[in-house]
Formats: sequence, C-alpha cells, structure tokens
Amino acid sequence: MPEIRNSAFPEGTMNEKLRELRDKWSEEIPERIITSLSKPNTFKIRINWFQSLVGVLADGIEKGRISDPRVKEEAEKFMSKVVSDEWAKRLTTAEGIQMGNRIIDLVLGEQR
Repeated sequence: MPEIRNSAFPEGTMNEKLRELRDKWSEEIPERIITSLSKPNTFKIRINWFQSLVGVLADGIEKGRISDPRVKEEAEKFMSKVVSDEWAKRLTTAEGIQMGNRIIDLVLGEQR
C-alpha cells in the first residue's frame, strides 16, 4: 500500500499511525487499572487504543486509502464489532487485542 499522507493525522501517514498502534503500544494486560494519567498509559487494553484504531480505519475507508474490497469489508466488520454496545460492556481481552493487530496487518499487507 502506498504511503499516502493522512490529513486526520498530520504527524505521519496512515501506515505510520497503524504501525505505531501495533508496535508502540504494549500488549501487556496489567493488574492495575490504567487511565490516561497512568505512566505509562500506552496499553492496547485501553479503550483509547481501540478508538484510535477505529478512527484511523474509518478515515482510511472514507478517503479511499483502504480500497481493496476484502480489506475494506474486514475493517468494517472489525469497526462494527468494536463500537457495538456488546463490546462496550465487556473487558478487553488478549483475543480482542489480537483482532486489532490482525486488522492492522491486513490493512498494511504485512504478515507477522
């Protein structure tokens, strides 16, 4: 996928933002509650990680940066699940984090 500047994320491209979400946020599930004031607070278990991922995916679809029909369909399924009332009522699990990582890999066309 070409590196296209993403206006919603002026500090980098959509691909860079996806890689940041995948690679720079911890997959650890800490025993303590993590808030925006916690240090560090970059844990994928936080709803903020999922909201950021949905924002990047939605912007990518809206602006045509995610155009492959299969990838677009998978991204839309992921977003629908993550914004559902059912999702909001559950605790984040390692499985949920893996789903997010998989959709990032799919959009980037990378296998890990």
